[in-house]
Amino acid sequence: MTQTAKKGGRAALLAATAAALLCGLFLLMQQAVREGVRQGLVLCAGTLVPALFPFMVFSDVLAATGKSEKTGWGGRMFGRIFALPERCVWIFLLGALCGIPLGARETARAWRAGELDRESAERLVLMSNLCGPAFLIAGVGAGLRHSVWEGVWLYGIQLAAALISGWLFSLPRRKKGRQIPLAVSESTPHITRAGRPHTDPHAFSSASSSASPSVSPSSLFSASHARRASSPASSSATAVSPFSSDSPSLSSPAPSSASPSTPANASDTSLRSLLPRAITRAAGDMLGVCGSVCLFSAVSALFSACLPSAVAAVLSALTELTGGVGDLHAAFLSSPSLSFALTSGAVGFGGMSIHMQAFVFLDGTDLRAGRYLSGKALAGAIALVFGAIVGRFL
Repeated sequence: MTQTAKKGGRAALLAATAAALLCGLFLLMQQAVREGVRQGLVLCAGTLVPALFPFMVFSDVLAATGKSEKTGWGGRMFGRIFALPERCVWIFLLGALCGIPLGARETARAWRAGELDRESAERLVLMSNLCGPAFLIAGVGAGLRHSVWEGVWLYGIQLAAALISGWLFSLPRRKKGRQIPLAVSESTPHITRAGRPHTDPHAFSSASSSASPSVSPSSLFSASHARRASSPASSSATAVSPFSSDSPSLSSPAPSSASPSTPANASDTSLRSLLPRAITRAAGDMLGVCGSVCLFSAVSALFSACLPSAVAAVLSALTELTGGVGDLHAAFLSSPSLSFALTSGAVGFGGMSIHMQAFVFLDGTDLRAGRYLSGKALAGAIALVFGAIVGRFL
C-alpha cells in the first residue's frame, strides 16, 4: 500500500469517526440541534441570501463578459506584490467588498478556466475568502458592539492579516524564481486521481479560438481532485458526482452536445442568455452555502449546551462565525479588550462554516484544503495579535 493510499485511508477513518460521533450527539441532543438549525435557516433567509445572491448573479455575468480583464496600475501592483496574475485583483476586491464566499467562487472559476496554477489559486482563495464590510462594520461593529469604529478596525485587521498571509505564502515561489502564471493551456488534460483523463463539466469552453468563453458554473457535487479542464468538445465523458454512482453534477449538467438541458447558445454572451444561466448557478451555489451554515449552527448549539460559556463561545466563533462573535461578546463583557482581540482572531480565521462554504466551490479542483486551512490559521493568529494591540486603545 502506497503512502498516499495510507494517508487517504486514515483521513477517511477520521472523517467517518467524526461523523459517527456527531450523529450520536445530534440524536442525544435533538432539541439543541433543532434550535441551531432553525437559527441557521433564519440567518440564511434574513441575511445571507439577500446580501449574497445578487452579487453572485452579477459577478457571474461580469466574468462572462470579460470586462474584469482590465486592471490598470492597481492590477500590476497587486500582481507584483503577491506574485499573481494582474486580473486577480478583481477577485480579491470582489471577496473583500462583497464578502464570503464570492472570493472562493471566483478563484475556483479562474482555476477551472486555466488562468491560475494550483499554488496561485491556493494563495488567492486564502486572500479573497473574507467577511464583507457590511457584516463587520454594520453587523458586528454598530449592531453588536455598538461601535462603528470597532467594526472598521475589525475589517481593516482582517484585510491586513489576509494580505500578510498571502504575501508570506508567496515567498517560496519568489525564492525559486518562478514566474507569475499568466495562463494555462486549454489543451492540458483533466486528470483524475486514477490517472484517467476526462472532461470537467465546469470548464470554460469555446466553439472556436475566436469565440467568447462560456461561464464556469460552480458545482456542489463534482469529480474529485481534477487538475486542468479540457474543452468539452474534445471528450464525450462527463464527470460523475462522488456521492452518486451515476448522477452528474446537481448544480449544472456537463456541457455535452447530447445533454438536452445545455443551451445551444452556451457561448452566447448576450444578457438574454447570460442572466438566466447566472441565476440558475447562483441559486445552486446559495443552496450549498446555506447547508454549511445550518450544519455548523447545529454544531455551535451543541457547544453552547455542553460546555462552559467562555469555552463554548470560543469554539462557536471558530465553528460558525456569525453566531460565535455574539457569543464572544456576551461571554467577555467584563473584558472588552480581550473580547475585541478574540473577535479579531476569529474573524481572521473565518470559522469552519465559512471554510466549508469555500470547499463547496473548490470541490472538483486539486487545491489542497490543508494549505488553505493552515493559511487561515496563520491569518487568524496575525489578526489576534493586531486585535490585542488595537483593543488596548479602544
